[in-house]
Amino acid sequence: MARAGLELFIQAYHDLEYLGQVGSGEEAIEFCNQAEPDVIVMDMKLPGIDGIATTARIRRAHPDVQVVALSSFNEQELVDRAFQAGVNRYVLKTSPAHDLLDAIRKAHISNAPQA
Repeated sequence: MARAGLELFIQAYHDLEYLGQVGSGEEAIEFCNQAEPDVIVMDMKLPGIDGIATTARIRRAHPDVQVVALSSFNEQELVDRAFQAGVNRYVLKTSPAHDLLDAIRKAHISNAPQA
């Protein structure tokens, strides 16, 4: 249900393009290989390979893909590990919706070609 809500949220903004969703770290890696997204919203707790390990694998294979972590956990150790793995932004699930929207947009802008 949470992923369906996130899909509707993203589709409500015309400057964002929703490409799809997956249910595990392994699926996220395969999806990234096929869809080549600019930005991924990554849950840190996933079945199979967790979000941190998934992020590290994706960033090694696709260094231009920006990763926005979406998490229920605010422990500093987890946040630090997420950034070490290559997360570009970290947003708590309890944050206002505009925080996630801002993180996605900033991640996309930081990856845009510079003139």
